[in-house]
Amino acid sequence: MKDMKHARKLIVALPLAIAAAASAMLVWQRFTGHRLPGCGPQSACASLAESGWGQVLGVPLSVLGFAYFIAMIVGVMITRRSRWLTVTLMLGAAVSVFYLGLMIWLQRLCGYCIAVHVANLIAAVLACWHARGAESGAQDSSPRSRGNPNLAPGITIAVFVALLAVLMTLDRNDQNQIANEQARELNRSVDRVLSPEPTEIAELNKTIEPDEPSQGLVGRHVSGELPAAVRLVLFLDYQCGDCIELESELAELRREHESIAVSIFQFPLCSECNPSIPYPWFHTRACDAARLAEAVHAVGGDAAFAAAHAWLLERKAKYETDDVRSLCQDLGIDHDEVSRLMHSDQVTQTLRGDVSTGISLGVTETPFVFLNGVELKGIASDPGQIREAVERVLAEQQRREAAGEPSLVRSFVDDPRPPTADQRVLQLWEQAEPAPSVPPRGSSLIQLGNPDSDQRVLLFMEPTYADAAAMTSALRGLADRRDDVSIELFLYPMNATDNPELPEWQQKLYPHSAIASRAVVALSEMKWTDRLHIVFEVTGPEIETESQWIEAFAERLGTVDDDQNAKPSSIEQWKQRLSEPGLSKVIDAQVSLAKDHDVTWGPTLIIDGKLSPTDRITAALLDQMLGQ
Repeated sequence: MKDMKHARKLIVALPLAIAAAASAMLVWQRFTGHRLPGCGPQSACASLAESGWGQVLGVPLSVLGFAYFIAMIVGVMITRRSRWLTVTLMLGAAVSVFYLGLMIWLQRLCGYCIAVHVANLIAAVLACWHARGAESGAQDSSPRSRGNPNLAPGITIAVFVALLAVLMTLDRNDQNQIANEQARELNRSVDRVLSPEPTEIAELNKTIEPDEPSQGLVGRHVSGELPAAVRLVLFLDYQCGDCIELESELAELRREHESIAVSIFQFPLCSECNPSIPYPWFHTRACDAARLAEAVHAVGGDAAFAAAHAWLLERKAKYETDDVRSLCQDLGIDHDEVSRLMHSDQVTQTLRGDVSTGISLGVTETPFVFLNGVELKGIASDPGQIREAVERVLAEQQRREAAGEPSLVRSFVDDPRPPTADQRVLQLWEQAEPAPSVPPRGSSLIQLGNPDSDQRVLLFMEPTYADAAAMTSALRGLADRRDDVSIELFLYPMNATDNPELPEWQQKLYPHSAIASRAVVALSEMKWTDRLHIVFEVTGPEIETESQWIEAFAERLGTVDDDQNAKPSSIEQWKQRLSEPGLSKVIDAQVSLAKDHDVTWGPTLIIDGKLSPTDRITAALLDQMLGQ
């Protein structure tokens, strides 16, 4: 009988252990920042964790669940009276039913979360079975069975509380460490604002000639009295949640303080109007929202723009035609004229100018903020930090006024011009820590330049990435003009066939990644690496299947002005190679090599031992990084 009871306990504990293991993986992801397979930034996993449903009274659900499941395993193994345990597990099962229903309703099906909740439901069912077995069995009259029946629940609760306390302490320490680093970044930014000489910018200007004039940065939409001690330039996206938080904080600050001026640029993170965004699915409403704001401005002026700007941020760019009609009516402007202007050349050129300015300055996210000509780093991840930065500048202005020192009160045009995109990338790259590890020499798929050089440039590429052509062209040009650099090209295909551990959302980014990767390997084996650019050119909505991609590639390959490539027999040979099993082995080896060196994204670029902050690298910038 005793062995039977122990076996039933183990059976109940097994699904609890599975739930605990799945929860532990989510806790590990939160603590380390490493992404689990299927848990990328746009995944269901990330969406649920970042939503209001991902926490209970400020405690992350993964942390709470892990502590609960470990405690319940302890409870199952030590309890002698199972009624309290059954009731507890049934309550836990009700919570799991709620969250499973919520995931279905939100259409956010996280595999790890499903595993947790299904295992929890199974444990509750088995606990009922265990309880019935215990009740139907013979009464155990041993002294042990007559012990304190409250001991097991008490121990279980103690384990839960102790484990939760430890995990929450670790979590808060981790979050505090992140917050402290962000605060240090912010303070360094403000230090540059308050320093008498913008030395870092001056140094950069010596190295790379700026494309823009030295006059300070100012947008078309300026609010607040000028001159001012605090001059903020914002690059915003109406579909950006952090932009809403930033604007709310700024509104509070402007009610509390004077001498704050704000200038706004449009920077929709949408590929329709922003060529720096490679993904057609990202912030799909942002471009139209920016057009609407600019059309309202063209018809109604600054006051109408300010109202439309706030309206669009509040709605996160979600609106219907009737909503726009009501907005125009409230503003007293012509809805038909606004609709006409939205897609006019006038508004298109206006929006294009803002986006071009942002790209030229290295804007990569929103909100992107300049304070008195200096980039405020960390604001995009924590917009609330803007208060600390603004109040520190205002306090310094008060101190200078009292001491009779030079004032910070100026106009936007008096600020130093922010660094260009190349200057910013160079600065970030120089400050970066060395990459933890890099692949050994001779392990790349394609070798360019001098393989024995101490200076190495490594590119892990997704062959259908939007900027792959420009990037590989820049690297090939580097190899042609310099003999002191080793350029090594690796494959890191972002597709489910070659890289099945990728999060689901990443697997869908590049529909032709698998066939393009095979094409790259075939070209390398046939010594046709000078034809790589053709891989990057085969794109377009008319190409839907692999066979269409192959025929489109072969057609372009046949038009290359080269005797060898123009031969039909050579093209057929390339086609035959695409189906050879050896190509898959080469790709698998490349993916494994990348993962061994912590590569998680294609493209990833490592220059002279340091991870590049961007894949948009110009020839001039490459030379500067490599010491010429």
